[in-house]
Amino acid sequence: MQKPTSPAPVARIRVTQAEGVQAAVKRAMELASWREHIQGSRIFLKINTLSFPLVPGTNTSPWVLEGVLQTIREAMPDVRLQMGDSQIVGADNVRRAEKIWGYDRLAAKYGVEYVDLSRDPLEEIQVDGMHVKKLVFPRTLLEADCLVTLPVMKCHHLSTITASLKNQWGCLPTFRHNFHPVLHQVIVDINQALAPRFTVIDGTVCQEGKGPRTGDVRIADLVIASPDLVAADAAAARYMGFDPRAIGFITNAEARGLGSIEGEMVGDDVGSEQFATPKSNLLGGIHKRLRASFLKPLLFDTPLVQVLAKGALVYNSLLWYPFVARPKAQKLIRESWYGPQFPYKG
Repeated sequence: MQKPTSPAPVARIRVTQAEGVQAAVKRAMELASWREHIQGSRIFLKINTLSFPLVPGTNTSPWVLEGVLQTIREAMPDVRLQMGDSQIVGADNVRRAEKIWGYDRLAAKYGVEYVDLSRDPLEEIQVDGMHVKKLVFPRTLLEADCLVTLPVMKCHHLSTITASLKNQWGCLPTFRHNFHPVLHQVIVDINQALAPRFTVIDGTVCQEGKGPRTGDVRIADLVIASPDLVAADAAAARYMGFDPRAIGFITNAEARGLGSIEGEMVGDDVGSEQFATPKSNLLGGIHKRLRASFLKPLLFDTPLVQVLAKGALVYNSLLWYPFVARPKAQKLIRESWYGPQFPYKG
C-alpha cells in the first residue's frame, strides 16, 4: 500500500444531545468522504465486543453503531452488511454481548448479519509483515469487499491507546495473545493484510487508566471518522493527551505506508484532554511477569492458557464487575444523557 499523495480528511465531531449521536456520526462520515471508500456488495463492520457485562466505554456503543448502520443503509439499501468480532480466550463474549449490548436488535432493524468470527472457518494468507510472514483469519473477513472498523477510544496498558488500528487485533482467532510481546509490529501486519477502508472511532463514552477492560469511564462526547486509520489514531492520541509519535504501532504503520500521522483535520475544534496514564490491572501485571518468566512456554503455549483465561474471567465477572464496574455503569445510566440509550440496564 502506497502512502497517500495528500493528507486524508480526519473528521472530529463533538457530539451534543441537541444534535444526537446518529446525526453526529453521519456528519463525521460525510466530512470524511465515506462514499469514496466504503464500496462493494459485501461490507464487514468490525465492532469491539470485549466485554459482555454492560461496562460503558468497553464495547462499541449501540448508538454509534446505529449511526454507521443508518448512514450506510440509507445510501446502500441493497448492500450485504455483516458485523462482528472474535472471542477473547476463555469467554464467549461475542455471543453474550449480542443481547446485553443490543447488537441483536440493531442487526434485525438494519438487516445485518451478526458474526462470531471465532466460529468461522479459518484461512491462512501470506503477509510481507514486520514480524510475520503468514496469518490466519476468519474466512468471512477475507470474503468481504470492504472492511470498516468501529473501535472505542480507550487507554491500553500494552499499547498506550487502542483505536482504529488496534481494533483489528480482534480479527485474529483466540491465539492472538501469543503476539503480545511484538504487539506494535503485529498490529501493523494485521492491518497490512486486511487493509481496512474506513474508521469511525467511538469517543462518546471512553475508558482511561487500566484499559482496555478494567479502566475508568471517561465521557468525551467525540466521534472521529477517516479513511486513514493512522491519521485517525494520531488524532485520537492527541485528544487523549498522548504523543502519537511515541506510540509504536502508529509510527510503524506510517513507516509501512498504511497512512500518515498528519491528516487534514475537518469538522469541529474539539481541543484535547488528558486521559489517565495507561497501566496494568492486577491480573495484567501478573500475566506480564509470568510471560517474561521461565514458565512462559508451559503457561502460554499449552492448553494451560485456558486456566489463566478462566481465572481472569472469574476475577472480572465475580469481583471487578459487581463491585467496581457495575456501580459506575449504573451511575452513568442515571446521570448521563447516554444512559437511556443503553438497551439493557443490568
